[in-house]
Amino acid sequence: MIFCWGVSAQSIKVTSELWPPHFTTPQSDGLYEAIIRRAFPDHEIEFIYLPYYRSVQAVRTSKADLWLGSYLNEVPEALYPNHFFDVDEVSALHLQETPFNLADSLLHHPLGWIKGYEYQTYYPQIPKHNIYSLSSLEVGLRMLRGGRLKFVLDDKSSLQAFLAERPTTPTRLTITTFGLLPLYPGFADTPQGRHLAALWDQQLTRMKANGELQRLYRQFDEPYLLHLCPSEPLPLLSCVIND
Repeated sequence: MIFCWGVSAQSIKVTSELWPPHFTTPQSDGLYEAIIRRAFPDHEIEFIYLPYYRSVQAVRTSKADLWLGSYLNEVPEALYPNHFFDVDEVSALHLQETPFNLADSLLHHPLGWIKGYEYQTYYPQIPKHNIYSLSSLEVGLRMLRGGRLKFVLDDKSSLQAFLAERPTTPTRLTITTFGLLPLYPGFADTPQGRHLAALWDQQLTRMKANGELQRLYRQFDEPYLLHLCPSEPLPLLSCVIND
């Protein structure tokens, strides 16, 4: 647990999975933490790092005010702002000898993703019996190598970081990007959550208009992809799909 104190007594509890090296870090010095600080400059911010499904659960049970990295309307009882802050490049990790084809691969092959990610909501063609819930990408990689899975879905940067940490991983693996999904903070549906969501939209409007948000992405050497998606609010489905 990392504490970051601001100038006001009003506090916010923010939960997130760790997505090193640039997005969220144990030192709270990643891109997403920087965005949160800019969005809520007059608040004391407490960052709590948990697996994704536990981050969501902390907000559901009113133990936190918001979590990071949600897709729009992913959790029905949560409150979503109008403005997203990043875009997931939804990708499949797979063996080179098992090529990914959007029309066929999601429909006919076993695939998995991290517990709590709700890809089936945004790609409803995926049959429930083909879905495996994974505790980690490491588990997914073992199942991929063992033939129990054909594809592991995640954000492209997460898959790239995962493979970069394992330089001895066989080069037979490849990553295919097939869609984009905007990322939102999910707020608790409470008076505090509604206030924070409104403040988030005010600040993100300003940060997008004056270029501050894009400069933050440049500072962290991460691509700024928000312009690839249409104006908020977005529909449920991925805003870009490549066949």
